[in-house]
This record gives sequence, structure tokens and C-alpha cells, in this order.
Amino acid sequence: MLHSFDGAGGEKSFAALVEGSDGNFYGTTSFGGGNANYGGTVFKITASGALTTLHSFGSGDGTGASAGLVQATDGNFYGTTSGFGVSNTGAVFKITPAGALTTLHTFDGTDGELPYSTLVEGANGDLYGTTEFGASSACSEGGGTVFSVAAGLVP
Repeated sequence: MLHSFDGAGGEKSFAALVEGSDGNFYGTTSFGGGNANYGGTVFKITASGALTTLHSFGSGDGTGASAGLVQATDGNFYGTTSGFGVSNTGAVFKITPAGALTTLHTFDGTDGELPYSTLVEGANGDLYGTTEFGASSACSEGGGTVFSVAAGLVP
């Protein structure tokens, strides 16, 4: 065992780790962290088990980072949260290897909600993913969406 989460550093890590270009591993937790509402974390862990919390969610920047991260061609990591704002519909974020987080898109239900899947960088430099709910009126909660977000990545 390399690390045991303790709540303050995150808990409930559902997604696979991604190995960064620096040789460290990066991941998310959907709960825990340093903010009062325990919105989850983005972390870095070395092959020997030294964990660094890069970001704790829950201060208006999302909650529930259940999906894995993808390291894009710009060297930054991209991911999703399942909660964001009053409606808790989710968001797409960018985080640098040093931990600076930027929200790129917030879902409003009409374009999907609850993006639980790991993003993929397309050949055109956009990010692609799926949501569990939203958009379609054919289902009681909406049938979900396939979405793209222009992240300004150079293919």
C-alpha cells in the first residue's frame, strides 16, 4: 500500500490514476479534502507513496471529482466535477501540475449534467466527454449527452 486516505487529504478515489509526463501519478477523490464541505481533491502521488494535495474542491469551484484526469498536450490536467453551483450539475476544469485550477465550463442541465467520465483530448484539440443526465426530454431525468469543450489546445 502506498497511501491511505484520511478524509482531510481526500477520500473515495473512484477513478484510475494517470501517469504524468513528470513520472508522478495524478488522481481525484470525490469526497474529503481541506474545505468545509469536503468536495473532493486533485492529488499527485509519487511511485514511493508521497502524496501532495494539489486542490481541495468546495469553495465555489465544484464538488465530487469522480472521473479520472487526462494530461493534455499543453502539459496540464483536465477533469470534471459532478457538482457545481446551486444546481449541482457539474463542471469541466483545468489544473496545472502545480495546482492552479481554472473552471472551463459549467453544465446547466440543457447541455448535460453529472459528467462522471474521464475526458478525452480530440485530434482537433477539444476535450470530449459524456454526462449521465440532462438535455433530452425523452427520459424523466434526461438521457445524457456527449459534449465537447474548446480548451484552446493545439493539436
